[in-house]
Amino acid sequence: MTADASIRPAELDLDGEILSYLVVCIRVQRDFARPRAALEKLTSRPDVPRYLAMDLRAWVAQLGELAGSAKAEPTLAIARAQLERGRALSEFPADRVGLVYDLSASSLLHRTIARHQASKAELAEAYYLLGAIDARLDQGSWVSETEQHLESSIRTDPGGPFADKAYAVLEEYTVLAYGGASGATVPADVETRLGELRKLVDSS
Repeated sequence: MTADASIRPAELDLDGEILSYLVVCIRVQRDFARPRAALEKLTSRPDVPRYLAMDLRAWVAQLGELAGSAKAEPTLAIARAQLERGRALSEFPADRVGLVYDLSASSLLHRTIARHQASKAELAEAYYLLGAIDARLDQGSWVSETEQHLESSIRTDPGGPFADKAYAVLEEYTVLAYGGASGATVPADVETRLGELRKLVDSS
């Protein structure tokens, strides 16, 4: 990622290359050492813009902090704690300073779901948190699973405490995805699906 000096760090960021790299390393591989070294190298480049340098330093620190938990047993409690750390650092909705915490938490949540030992309520919460994380990570080149996770949360436990929140996030995400303030219309099939999910929540 950092080997080609002809590619400016800002381009790596805007193209989603840094995000994609961290997703693979942290979420998929639970590897904190390799991305830490890569980001330290990237931070040392003289052409790193100030906004990105500040994020990179924060991410390097988080990678160092979380390195000891790479093989930790995946639990909702640990995932929640990591998400709270990230939120505590964020000063505005689009602030990415807690990105590493988000990716580590999402890795734990995926593993919690894959173990098939969680209760219905725990699964619904895990899917809801994954949807919320992916909504924050949503960038042009990143393939988001936001809608899938939020719908899974609703269908897993439509009468549970996360169903209404998951629907609200999904509804907002969908409206913004189809143009938001520009006035673009949500397609009929998508509107129908939202209606079905809304009825499922309201009737449970």
